[in-house]
Formats: sequence, structure tokens, C-alpha cells
Amino acid sequence: MTTPTTGSWPGPAFANGRAVFNVKDPEFGAKGDGVTDDSAAIMAAINAAAAAALPYDLPGVPTQKAYPTIVFPAGNYLLLEDQQSLPGEL
Repeated sequence: MTTPTTGSWPGPAFANGRAVFNVKDPEFGAKGDGVTDDSAAIMAAINAAAAAALPYDLPGVPTQKAYPTIVFPAGNYLLLEDQQSLPGEL
């Protein structure tokens, strides 16, 4: 297994040695304007963060995962779709 390091994270940005996924990045496209349905964009950011999680070992503990941070800049995020019905994994 690996130990998480800043050079290993395949995320768009880094903060405090961790990958950061911003829901408003063009890759995801959330608007946060209170009018646009941001459901798919937020789910895409969650899926990208989950895919970027790195396994690591601690003595005497089953393998763990270090998950990136998902950032929601100030705004009003409208979620119209049931998150369970969106494609992806949680």
C-alpha cells in the first residue's frame, strides 16, 4: 500500500497536502446560483473525489483510505434530483 503524499493525488488543486475538488470548477460545472440544478455537478465532484482516494496502512488497523476535500464556495446550490438515482458511486 501507499502513504498519501501531495505528489500522488490526481486532483485539480491541492491544499494542506490534500487534493481539493471545487464543485464550481468547469470540470464539474455547479453554478450555486439557486436557479440551476446542481445535482449532476455535485455528484460528479463526489465521484471524482472518491476515485482519487488513496489507500494507506496503519499498524494493526485494516487498510484505510484518505479522501480528498470537496469545496462548496459560497452560493445557493439547488438539488432537484434524488442523489440515489444519479449514476456514480457513493
